[in-house]
Amino acid sequence: MAGSPGQLGPETHGPFGDPLFPDAKADLTLDGFVRYVTNAAFADVVAFFERQFKDEKYIFTAKSEEKGVPTWVAGAGVRYTAAAWAALLVTPVPPKGKKPGKGTHIVVTKKG
Repeated sequence: MAGSPGQLGPETHGPFGDPLFPDAKADLTLDGFVRYVTNAAFADVVAFFERQFKDEKYIFTAKSEEKGVPTWVAGAGVRYTAAAWAALLVTPVPPKGKKPGKGTHIVVTKKG
């Protein structure tokens, strides 16, 4: 299955078995939560995860937009046992003051 830990090398997975976007770097880590940042465009990150999860029948995804800000989320159903992540959220990096945001955040939460 695409996206299952057996198909990608261990270096391409986060601490919860989540597939890592190639240049994503962890910039915030808490117990059961990791936020990554990448310089890649939001659409490219979403396309990567959609390819990873396209054959997973227990992963559910949704894309939405609020006030012009897109969001894409994946949730691992209770029957998904290939990894320990529960939810994965992709959103553009927000602006800082007058500077526009650059890149994309990827937030991953652990099951349980």
